[in-house]
Amino acid sequence: MSNAHDGPDEPEVPEVPRVPEIDDLKDLPSAIEPPAWLEDRVVGALAREGLLRPARWTARRLGLVGGAAAAAAIVVFAAGLLTGTWWHRADATTTPAGRHFMLLLYEDASYVAPAAGRGPERVEEYRRWADTMARAGHLVDGAELKDDAETPPDSRHVAGFFILAARDRREALDLAADCPHLKYRGRIEVREIDED
Repeated sequence: MSNAHDGPDEPEVPEVPRVPEIDDLKDLPSAIEPPAWLEDRVVGALAREGLLRPARWTARRLGLVGGAAAAAAIVVFAAGLLTGTWWHRADATTTPAGRHFMLLLYEDASYVAPAAGRGPERVEEYRRWADTMARAGHLVDGAELKDDAETPPDSRHVAGFFILAARDRREALDLAADCPHLKYRGRIEVREIDED
């Protein structure tokens, strides 16, 4: 039998065993766009609750108050962009079974923003929690919301959300209790999604 080359036989390279967890990650999309109906539904619900305000506050009115919080929010948002996404569902083609609950993540004056340069660590902490929820079959979706409406300093605003599947409200509350947002004095409102 002849070889295709004239050099000595190359040593046989052992086959590397397949690691499903790593190999399967290559097939995942880098980002998942939420469905348009979900955005419309969330914005509508937030508007009905009076949680959305028109952008009537200008930077001049706000002055320097809240500048540190705004800078920290920008760092966290930028870190999320640099890492691809903040979190995502493991399988975009199926939705976890059960009733769906939205966890609205609020920030206000008591929220402890990450220290300068620590935004990426905070994003990673939230991503790990979301990955845990996904592996347990609870994560439907989640995202950090853009801060495109200027709000007065120290006002309560929705910074992001998760949608989780749970058997009932009690389980949804138990799952929310482990979210890192609470560790930083953020507030979480748990609302069941009306899917009728």
